[in-house]
Amino acid sequence: MPKAAMIDEVTGKIRPELIPEGAAGPQGPPGPPGDPGPQGDPGPKGDKGDTGLQGIPGNDGAPGAPGPANLVMRRVAADVVQGSNVTFSNLFTIPVLAGEVWSLDAVLFFVSAAATTGLVVQVDVPTGSTFSQFGLFTQETATAWRFLAAAGNAVMIGTAAVVTPAINNARVSGTVEVGANAGNIVVKFRSEVNASNVTVKRGSFCPFMKH
Repeated sequence: MPKAAMIDEVTGKIRPELIPEGAAGPQGPPGPPGDPGPQGDPGPKGDKGDTGLQGIPGNDGAPGAPGPANLVMRRVAADVVQGSNVTFSNLFTIPVLAGEVWSLDAVLFFVSAAATTGLVVQVDVPTGSTFSQFGLFTQETATAWRFLAAAGNAVMIGTAAVVTPAINNARVSGTVEVGANAGNIVVKFRSEVNASNVTVKRGSFCPFMKH
């Protein structure tokens, strides 16, 4: 368009709207990012997904400590021979704690070298036990039995035994109330007659029960 045609007749100035648009220049570099807009409202909750596969079981944990034992069994694993009327041989031993109460009921199978040689039993208890009482029920003939009673650490003396049949039977039972001192309860035996053997047989046993 000729320049004269672009001049306003009133103002005498070029009318900008009549100036033809030039070619577009090259695009400039992008400007810096704008500030983030406000967070939109949360969308609706999606559907529940499928259950995943079950995992591999873990290893077993370490075993816990054993609980307190209220019943402890002891037995004679091999014949015990004693020919002294002074020295005792231990048959059953159990450690006990201060203040505990224990009962026992031992069954003894024994052989005597002579009908005039009896079984002698003693039950040791911890020093200072507040109560202890025991009984020995022992076979002395084919038809007669002897019953003896004693407190702890006292001797119960059988005076005879059956030689035929050879196996005799005796029972030792009682209760101990342990005092302030821990220690051991020990069931032991000896012969009534020196140099005349008494043998407590394998398989004799004793349950100790804590109250």
